Amino acid sequence: TGQLLDAIDGSHLWAETYDRDLSKTSIFEIQDEISGRLGSIIGDLFGVLKQVHFEKLKQKDLQHLESEQSVAYALATLQRTGYHMGAREVLERATSRDPNNGNVWALLTHAYIDEYTSGQDPSKKALDRAFDAAQKAVDFEPTSDRAHSALGRAYFYRGEIMAALKEAERAAQINPNSAVRISQHAYYLCLSGNWERGLEVYKNDLVAAESMHTMQALRHIPLFLDHYQKERYEDALKSVHKFEGAQRVWVIHACLAASYGQLKNTEKASAEIAQLLVLRPEFHKDAAGYLQRFFGSSEGVDALLDGLRKAGLDIPNESVATR
Repeated sequence: TGQLLDAIDGSHLWAETYDRDLSKTSIFEIQDEISGRLGSIIGDLFGVLKQVHFEKLKQKDLQHLESEQSVAYALATLQRTGYHMGAREVLERATSRDPNNGNVWALLTHAYIDEYTSGQDPSKKALDRAFDAAQKAVDFEPTSDRAHSALGRAYFYRGEIMAALKEAERAAQINPNSAVRISQHAYYLCLSGNWERGLEVYKNDLVAAESMHTMQALRHIPLFLDHYQKERYEDALKSVHKFEGAQRVWVIHACLAASYGQLKNTEKASAEIAQLLVLRPEFHKDAAGYLQRFFGSSEGVDALLDGLRKAGLDIPNESVATR
């Protein structure tokens, strides 16, 4: 059993028990596996230590956060709302005070991209701002997995797939125990059409993924799309329900509605459509656009649109253009 206590007040922060069959593997292999797992659970972007830090930030004056506090605030905003963009002003102030801090530029990259993927700013200007910020992040922090991850995401949403994969691979090499970095690489592989390789990477990362924050777990949405496109709708639903805490994010309701639509479960499909339209009232006017912007790809979009129509959403019967 592993346990983590707060050294200041002795409060319990985390504990988990591990059972392994020593007859099938060596003690050293088990130690390596568990140490990597612990590193991900405790120290990753949404690990236990970050959660403790987030709680302390709530009482801070947002106008005067230091650079690393601004980064932590952006991650806390992602945890609370599903997007980084609510921290944009805090991050921009931080870049003004500390213009050579690559970590701040990396988080600002995600804030700009989230404005695009959420539909708040669907223009290419948002992606241009993100790319500029990501380049600065890597310039100032060339050995940072966070910086390379940000640049990879900026490339991906610009449609520069090979460059995105290269940066994602670099981020995972720098931080090989990070479930977030590994899943980002797998996401780009799948949604650029390399499903076989992407699913293989996901399979190797599923145990670590179970500990991820729900919004970061949305990087595993290609697992849902794989089941859905193969008409395994019950399995698709099971994969989405793993992200229950992320249902404040509209795309989860879209995925559930499409699945229930395909299964002819009218009652549940209608309920999910209603929730979707609460979060995105204009969704039906540009359903394909919303989905493509969120995914950063047209992979799976036509199939989802078909399910959404069967769920009762009034959207045009037309195919999306392939990227």
